Amino acid sequence: VYLSVVWYSGKLGAAYYESESQIIYFLEASVESSPFERVERLINELLPTTIITSAKQDPDFVEKLKIFAEKETNSGEKTLEVEMLSSMEFRYDNSKRRILLVNLLAMPDHYTESERAVYMSSLVQLDNHCSVRAAGGLLRFLDKNRVGVGLESSEVQTPIATFMNFTLKHAMSMDTASYDALQIFKQLRHPSAYKVGYKEGISLFGILNRTTTTVGRRMLKSWFFRPTTDLKVLTERLDAVEYLANPRHEETLNSVKDCLKKVKTVSNMFVKLRTSKLSVSEWVGLWETAQNALRIADLCRSAVLAPEATPLIFSDIARTFTQDLVSVVTVIGNIMDIPSSKTEGKFVVKSGVSEMLDDMKATYAKLPALLGQLATKELAKYSDYISSCQVVYMRLVGYLLFITKTDEMKSSGNLTLPGTEVVGDCQDTVYYKTPATKVLDENYGDILEEISDKEASIISDLQETLTPYTQALLDVMRFAAKLDCLASFASVAKDFNYTKPILKTDRRICVKGSRHPLQEHSVSLFVPNDVVFDHESGIIKVLTGPNASGKSVYIKQIGLIVFMAQIGSFVPAESAEIGLVDKIYTRIKSKESISCGMSTFAKDLGQISTAVNGATSRSLILIDEFGKGTATVDGVSLLASVLTHWLAKGDTSPRVICATHFHAVARRNLLPTSPALRFVTMETIPGERTERVSLYQLKEGISEQSYACEIALQVRIPPEVVSRGKEISELIRKNVPIRPYNRSSSITYQIRCRQVAQEARQVDLDNPAAESDVSTSEEIQPTVSSDE
Repeated sequence: VYLSVVWYSGKLGAAYYESESQIIYFLEASVESSPFERVERLINELLPTTIITSAKQDPDFVEKLKIFAEKETNSGEKTLEVEMLSSMEFRYDNSKRRILLVNLLAMPDHYTESERAVYMSSLVQLDNHCSVRAAGGLLRFLDKNRVGVGLESSEVQTPIATFMNFTLKHAMSMDTASYDALQIFKQLRHPSAYKVGYKEGISLFGILNRTTTTVGRRMLKSWFFRPTTDLKVLTERLDAVEYLANPRHEETLNSVKDCLKKVKTVSNMFVKLRTSKLSVSEWVGLWETAQNALRIADLCRSAVLAPEATPLIFSDIARTFTQDLVSVVTVIGNIMDIPSSKTEGKFVVKSGVSEMLDDMKATYAKLPALLGQLATKELAKYSDYISSCQVVYMRLVGYLLFITKTDEMKSSGNLTLPGTEVVGDCQDTVYYKTPATKVLDENYGDILEEISDKEASIISDLQETLTPYTQALLDVMRFAAKLDCLASFASVAKDFNYTKPILKTDRRICVKGSRHPLQEHSVSLFVPNDVVFDHESGIIKVLTGPNASGKSVYIKQIGLIVFMAQIGSFVPAESAEIGLVDKIYTRIKSKESISCGMSTFAKDLGQISTAVNGATSRSLILIDEFGKGTATVDGVSLLASVLTHWLAKGDTSPRVICATHFHAVARRNLLPTSPALRFVTMETIPGERTERVSLYQLKEGISEQSYACEIALQVRIPPEVVSRGKEISELIRKNVPIRPYNRSSSITYQIRCRQVAQEARQVDLDNPAAESDVSTSEEIQPTVSSDE
């Protein structure tokens, strides 16, 4: 196994080649940060022979790879090798080109370049930049080292059967398109033209993120990018959220959140601590972090001692936040004068820490009065030459006599005073060294520099004292981040009436009164619906219904509720029982791009292809309007074939919900009869004199109408256009030939018909000669232009 890993912009990409199966596997890019736990899990799970990475990777990342590689494998074999390739081999453009040029064993030889690109896009998510880079470096390594081909001709490439996606154990997989379709993140540009950056828009992350610390927000984002199937981890999170959301523990929750507000990112501080570059605010932040960590520890210990069950994280914090934090608070608090430091903007050592420093500060405090007395004496001494003077202290220069130039000095240019030495002058002032200032230099010296040196020495000793407590403070940051995420989930659950999901390992999903976590905040009244996937209610559901009846919202809320449960959050429902999902696939939203060279329908097919080839019995697939980008007959056929493929799997089929306007799929027996298949629709009350009313309520059955013309009128399509649309639609349903339509001739025809009707009213039916006064039917036939 040859594993290639890269880490760019906080995201981890990986790909590996298994020589036995001759398959290259891609890992969906995910957020990763130090201490790189995901990388370690990846190496422990795959046990690669060689690890490949870029020579220009972050030094900490490379160092971690070497540490992981030095550990013995489970079988006790030799350590792994870390191979460093040029960063050019990992460039995205080069890597993408290298992937598209691979001759897969299953790919027909006659494919053109465009056909190869379409074929590859069905196997590889080319917009997954990090993993594409990793795969590009991996392909270069395989080619360079002749893996699998030995001494054969240089034209022979490493045999590659196909590309496939893979996920780590206990990791739920979701691609970028699914994140986008479910609106889990929504980055918006800052509205101000003078500010660069993004802010979180209306998204699931925006709803659930109430973290108060920077490290908490980062950890929460990593949870969103790494939903898990580990039942133990999820149970711990849900139990903690349940405890914090309980009204009896509201005071504990508020106290924890108040303490977390003052917990800082101490990892960056310790980097600066080693180089003596901590600012005053960072020293204060370090002290406040340790102090508030102790308060959190006290809250957790009090909760643990209570008779009722407490979350595991409380026990971990009570055990981890030890006496070391007391030492940190005591050491900093005893040495640093925090109020004075904040006022002066520099580290101020408390009085009593050093007797020598206190004496120097006391002497420095007396200097203004001493210099004033000396200035009076100097003025009396040089009264024949000057009328005013000051004795000043300048760091690194000493004590000087400072005077303003007299008119005589300005006119003559002679600046000398008897028994003095001119040190410097400017336009209107002169500085002198006098015998008296030299005595001050000898007696007091450069006192501010001496104070600074002494304080620097004390700060250096303080830094050495704090170094052994680095790990204790890093533990504080880690547990504080986790507690911050759980407190955020608890606050949201309380405010929005979320409920604790029951997680199981079977395939059943049963959610009563489910709601869309975003849509319910955008409407005055949201209608909840049940979600049931089981053998009795069906594993594969086809959802039909009129336009704007709530189909898309319903299928998205299913995906969001499952996602929320598998990051450890409560869910918007009355009750929820969820069988853990290993992968969520969607065909809801196509992210179009000119650069990919693919049509919208080809992109849709790519998403369906990924679901068909990768779904397991534990997967969840959400499909909305697949097939609408091509001819109706072809779209219906493909949709029916895909659903039939999953129905044929029987007990191993994934859980599927498919919303469609192709009513023929349900009416024309295009799908086989199966207990796993159910047809459901959104209930609507059709209107004759009034508008149609959507009840947004799910029920079993098949929709008969789409009400597209009503929607067209609501969005201000001209009534005559909608009327013609209704006419054609009715003719198609009745299988009646459609006459060509000419707008101008039709209007003339209608006017002429009205004229004939007027004349007919005035005809004397008893007089046969009056027939000639009425136009014949042939005279009023509408004309049809040659181009129609």
